[in-house]
Amino acid sequence: MLTVTEGALAAMAQKLVEDESPEGAVVRFHLEGETLQVNVDAEKPGDAKFAHEGKTVLVIDGELLKLLEGKTLDVRDTDEGPQLAFR
Repeated sequence: MLTVTEGALAAMAQKLVEDESPEGAVVRFHLEGETLQVNVDAEKPGDAKFAHEGKTVLVIDGELLKLLEGKTLDVRDTDEGPQLAFR
């Protein structure tokens, strides 16, 4: 199972607010070829959902979720500010 830290969920929730994303918008991780991409999207049937303070902020489709098995999504501080990172 993929673990998503509270810090990562809070960061994604904050980003959705800062970007003035529409109601119901979520962060979606998906593969383009072999590259993991992140974009703002809507929930779709079959998505794994991750919530912050009762609101879904991250969705991942089942196939990608299998590839992320055993990983943890967290936030790390960088010179450019906090960034999501897998460990």
